[in-house]
This record gives sequence, structure tokens and C-alpha cells, in this order.
Amino acid sequence: MKLKRSTQMLLLVAVVLGGGVWIYDAAIAPKQEERQAQQQQVFDFEMERIRGMTLEREAYTIQLTRLAEPGEIRSEDGTTFENANWEYTILKDGNPQGEATPANEAYVVFLLSVLENAKVDRSIEIEAEEIAEYGLDEPVATLQIDLDSGETHRLAVGTRDFSDSFVYGTTDSSEGEALTVLLLPTNLDNAVDRTLEDWKAQPPQSPESQLEPPPTPETDDATETPTGEEPDSSENGEVQLETDTAPEGEPQGE
Repeated sequence: MKLKRSTQMLLLVAVVLGGGVWIYDAAIAPKQEERQAQQQQVFDFEMERIRGMTLEREAYTIQLTRLAEPGEIRSEDGTTFENANWEYTILKDGNPQGEATPANEAYVVFLLSVLENAKVDRSIEIEAEEIAEYGLDEPVATLQIDLDSGETHRLAVGTRDFSDSFVYGTTDSSEGEALTVLLLPTNLDNAVDRTLEDWKAQPPQSPESQLEPPPTPETDDATETPTGEEPDSSENGEVQLETDTAPEGEPQGE
């Protein structure tokens, strides 16, 4: 009887433990992994919510704006076009300079992709006077991100670490009384390391320019004559020479 009760107790414990493992695997573990992934991610908002970005570098400051309706970038001859989903304006002292220019779609999409996938490898708590050691007293680039809700986020990119495997950076959530420096992927540095000309969209090539035939080599219709030789003047190729010398013994013409 005691053996039967012990067996029942063991079965009950096994069922409880098995159920606990199932609940952990099915419900608790995925939530913890999701929470950890969100904590490691630099930004937790959808990239589609971004309506504009202001990129400031030493050489220039530009404001990138997502267009409500795609524009067109036409080839020089007007025969073909590409869609423009972003444009940029040069800023000086916070004021727009000149008209907006269609932005290079590939570089903007690359920047958005990097922002979406960027994760924090680890963080370092530093004192305010140590910030220059990480290149964040005068950042290589700062990026202000404007969302459709009106909220803004900020990213500052400093120098790379000693191994050149990460780049130091801060975000609005890591700045405060206790400054936290983040070790971020170097792709963030690559994504903002552009010249002003790089951000300008180039017109597409027309089909005609893409299918231009190769240049035809120049030919000379005239037959070249070897140097020092005269061309044949007879049908059989023999050269006939004219002479006014009379046969021997005959008088020459008077």
C-alpha cells in the first residue's frame, strides 16, 4: 500500500514538473528572450514611423524627409525615371539653404536598415570628464530621428574601439547624470559616413545609353602602297616604261 502511494506521489511530482517545464518553454522563456532582445536593441520603434532625420557632420548638416507621395527622378533625355521616396535639404544654423533635393535611395534605405537591426553589445558607465576618450565630446556624427507621433530620438556616433570591432555611441535613453557609452556595430558609422554629394540621387541612365554599340575602328579605303614602290599600270602587273631612245642605228626624230 505504501509502495502504491509512493508511486502515485512520484507520478504526481513528475506531472507537476513536466507541466512547469512546458509552461516555462511555451510562455515564460519566449517573453524573457523577447525582453532581452528589446533591451539589446538600440531603437525599439518601427522604421516606417520615421518621418525625417537630421544628420549633422563636421562638413555639413542635412535634413532628410520622407515624401508623402513618391516623386520622380528622370534621366537626362527624359525617357526613363526612378521613384524618389526621400529628399534632403541643407541646413545652416538650423535654417534651410536652397531647395530640397531628391536623396539617394540606396543610402537612405541602408541607414534605416542599420538603425532597425543595430544592437548594443555592452555598455560602459563613465564620468562626464571621460567622454572625450570615446570621441563623444565632438561626435563624428549626430542623428536626430523624428517619428510620426512627434517624439524624437537622438544618436551620437563617436570613435571606434581599440579592436575596430565596435563604435562608441550614445542615445537619448543613455544620456543623463550617469552617462552610459554603448558599444554599437560599426555599420552605424558606415551608414552616416557619407559626403554631401553621396546623398544626392543620380538620374537613371536611359536605355539608349545602356545599349550603346562599341566604337567602330577607323578604316582606310585607299590601298597602301609600300614605300619606295610604284603601283602596276598594266593589266598583267608588269610595269611598262616609256622611252624616247631610238633603236641603235636609226636617227632620232628631228
